[in-house]
Amino acid sequence: MERGTRIRVKFVKRGELKYISHLDLLRTMERAVRRSGLPIAYTEGFHPHAKIQFASALPVGVESTGELMDIELKEEFSASEVVQRLKEQLPKALAPHEGAVVPEGEGKLTSLVQGAGYLVRVEPVADLAGRVEAWLGKDTVLWPRQRKGKVRHLDLRKATTKLAACGTDQLELFLSFSPEATNVRPQEVILSLELEPLFVVRTAIFGEGVLLAPLKKGKN
Repeated sequence: MERGTRIRVKFVKRGELKYISHLDLLRTMERAVRRSGLPIAYTEGFHPHAKIQFASALPVGVESTGELMDIELKEEFSASEVVQRLKEQLPKALAPHEGAVVPEGEGKLTSLVQGAGYLVRVEPVADLAGRVEAWLGKDTVLWPRQRKGKVRHLDLRKATTKLAACGTDQLELFLSFSPEATNVRPQEVILSLELEPLFVVRTAIFGEGVLLAPLKKGKN
């Protein structure tokens, strides 16, 4: 059984817990690791922090079937034992369901992530496929984002690597992560289509590395 000090864990974020912030999620995971008895490693300095890193912050209000986090330990453990210990300390809505030892030399989790996939449910629209086709035909789709009194415009089209209608009430969406587009939210893409997102779930995180879904040809 492979053992290591850096373990990557895949977990869900469902139900009412989709509304907790990224910071609250970090605190929850830190408490779960401490309660589990796993010897978590800490940063050095006056304010040490547990060495836990997430792949990408999940937008508030979005569920996920496959979030990723790396946990660095002081001792070697098997991935299965880490997953089991965390499962005993976490609610089902945040339950881990897979783990893997991260090989030596693999970069930081955040540096490996290239994008994410989402499934979005909307009110039924007869011309959903046509509306998507027209949106994809645009060179740019600018969306205003206000922060601290300043407005910046994000190019939603540039961040969208795939958008497809599934029937009349669902959309499959792939967003790429880049310095220009890393903060684009799936809800913004749906609103730009003049639709109201009723339910959003992140289905995959794409990239190169352990437990990351490889980008398929034609989707990047």
